[in-house]
Amino acid sequence: MAVAVMIVCAVPLFGQPPSREQEITNFINGFVAAWNRADTAALGAIFAPHAVFQTPSGHADSRADIEALLTRQERELFKGRRLSVHVREIRFHSPYDAEVETDFLLDGYSAMGFGSTPPGSLSFVLHKDDGRWEIREAAMQR
Repeated sequence: MAVAVMIVCAVPLFGQPPSREQEITNFINGFVAAWNRADTAALGAIFAPHAVFQTPSGHADSRADIEALLTRQERELFKGRRLSVHVREIRFHSPYDAEVETDFLLDGYSAMGFGSTPPGSLSFVLHKDDGRWEIREAAMQR
């Protein structure tokens, strides 16, 4: 009897597609993993061709410019720093459009040599096209 209950309870857990929220969380985790590998090509690839990315130290408004900005920032500011992100809120405007608000921390980063940088916010505007989420807008703020 216990085996039957376990099997019945387990069936819904397997083979189900991830929820939209889980898809977004997985996407954000992929962004963080690429950031922590300093893989600016992979980061650039998840932005839409005419995406906008704003950071405290730069602005870019195309995939190519975003890749260049991230490459420069990795070299000058973020080398060896690890990004961690906590998804605070996901709002869906349609099955294909979402806004994501996160809190982030850059471990090992200090502002002007005075301790660690305080946490900041990282927001995303996402769009799903051909079954794939991409970033249309992103803003990193402290």
